[in-house]
Amino acid sequence: MEPVIATSAAEFDPIYWASFPPAVQALQKMPTDSSNPKPGGRTLTALALAAQGELINTQVMIWGVDPFAFMTYYMALGYRWIPNANQPPLQVAPGIVGSGWPEYNPAAAPPGSIILSLNLNDYPPYTQPVIVPAPPKPTSLVGAYLGGGFYAAEPGAATALTNGETYSGDPRGTFTFHSTATPFGFEVNFTLNS
Repeated sequence: MEPVIATSAAEFDPIYWASFPPAVQALQKMPTDSSNPKPGGRTLTALALAAQGELINTQVMIWGVDPFAFMTYYMALGYRWIPNANQPPLQVAPGIVGSGWPEYNPAAAPPGSIILSLNLNDYPPYTQPVIVPAPPKPTSLVGAYLGGGFYAAEPGAATALTNGETYSGDPRGTFTFHSTATPFGFEVNFTLNS
């Protein structure tokens, strides 16, 4: 995909903020309070979100620095990534070597770091993850009728019942359990008695 480089805060900032979950987006409307954090305020809310695993940019999301100005400034200094609010701060600026501190490597961002970019393609709109509910647990060991009989709803039916045992824990009626040895293992099914 061809890069689309933002050239202004008006172009960049809304797209940047829209790439985060709604709880993080809400930080932009909260007044900054980093010099005097208050319960329910921007700083403590951002830190709580960081503790929950959200990617929090300290300068933008806590201190209130404009995202476009932040990106432009740090990229001009040679930064390509910065630590998130849960990571230790950088010790050395890009290009400084031999100081005894770990050297900044622009190509080796630690996992979870904030990647610096003005390419709008790097900030897709946040979409709510689709949570697929787990299928309901069967209320009976007897499954659906398939072809020649009723099959076990749970793999554990083969160990819960013995061959020929009657099973009455199903609202459809009373069943007989069958477990037949085959060259490929045991085949288990039920027949409806009533």
